[in-house]
Amino acid sequence: MEKQLLLLSSGEETVSHVRKTLEPLKYRITVKNRLSTGLRAMNGRELVLLDMPDSVHALREIKSYCPEATVLVAAGSEQAQLALDDGAYHFLKKPIRAHELKSAVRNAAQSISMRNKLDQMKGFGPPRLIMGMGESMRKVLKQVERAAAKDVAVLVVGERGSGKMLVAETIHRMSSRRLGAFIVTNKRESGITDGERTDDLIAAEGGVLVIKDLHRYPEDEKGRLSEQMKNGMQLPGGAKADVRVVATTEVYKKGWPLSGRFRSIIHMPPLRERKGDIPLIARHFVSETAGLFGDEGKAISREAMKTLVSHDWPGNVSEMKNTVRRAYLLSRDRVIEPCHISTDDGSTYCSIKDFFDAKLSKYIKELVSVGNSGLHTSVMGEVEKTLIELVLRETGGNQVRAANALGITRTTLRTKIRNYGLNGSPQDKKRQ
Repeated sequence: MEKQLLLLSSGEETVSHVRKTLEPLKYRITVKNRLSTGLRAMNGRELVLLDMPDSVHALREIKSYCPEATVLVAAGSEQAQLALDDGAYHFLKKPIRAHELKSAVRNAAQSISMRNKLDQMKGFGPPRLIMGMGESMRKVLKQVERAAAKDVAVLVVGERGSGKMLVAETIHRMSSRRLGAFIVTNKRESGITDGERTDDLIAAEGGVLVIKDLHRYPEDEKGRLSEQMKNGMQLPGGAKADVRVVATTEVYKKGWPLSGRFRSIIHMPPLRERKGDIPLIARHFVSETAGLFGDEGKAISREAMKTLVSHDWPGNVSEMKNTVRRAYLLSRDRVIEPCHISTDDGSTYCSIKDFFDAKLSKYIKELVSVGNSGLHTSVMGEVEKTLIELVLRETGGNQVRAANALGITRTTLRTKIRNYGLNGSPQDKKRQ
């Protein structure tokens, strides 16, 4: 069975040596000579061998992008402790000896295999990535690592779509409760009964209980929850549930009765405050979408990337994901352009010409290929019909206002409505 290794190295001798050592062991080796391209190639489950001029700095970048990455670091012996402290799976002293490389790779591969099997048993999918390498996200990743290491209650604060649940999942997967359950309790319209909360506590025994959208809870429910957390999340009969509480909220106020129950509070910055992370996140979603469709992927043009960076993203990372997927599907070539971008708030970034170019090109190509002689009439008729429908809808069916907006006479409009089989306003129908 073929095994995979991602080698991040700019040294030809290292690349040659690693290939010569591992390819006979059926390893397929992907080589990237820059950290940026290496990060884009990662999915969180491969084995990474890192040999770069500043491997410790590169390791920190990798761990910020993907905390679960299994990384072997090759460097001078003076960097060994730094690398291990920053999360390296194993340290290889340079020059790399073949037998040490084989041993380290074998052990790391076995560790990854065991972790994947445990993930499958627990129903985990592939690790989702907390993306971003800016200063604000470095801070978040450090907080996540510290929170995961301590079995304390955590509150994750952030706007809608900023990735709060992703933080909760990462804390779970990096913690000692990794093999325990991950139970999410949501605010119901009618509130949460004591019985429902008890069921969730029982299901989360030994694992993590996530209280989602804490800001939606009425004050009396927050008060009851505060008492529960103070007393150790008790089950009926007085026994304490063995659970760790992680809560998410869009709104946080100092002085909350609940605020003192959380030993760690992590603030997820909105996407508009970390513009530098947008290119990395956008390219990740392009790669993810390509994987869904099983194709080779697409590039984002410089102009399209500028468009993405300039948007404020009120829906944060969730909105960007939706936007990139739409753009991917709209782009007929291998490059995503500004005309393919439309955001969740209705913003579009194309001229009318760009819009028709993106929407009609494939349709027109098919008609031309079969020798359709009525192309102009059929296309212009459909465009005019749709335009009139939209204007009538916007004016509430008022033909006088619609005719003024279209720049034609009311008589001409009535004729077109009749020819296209459209409906006028109720008042016009009565007059007819």
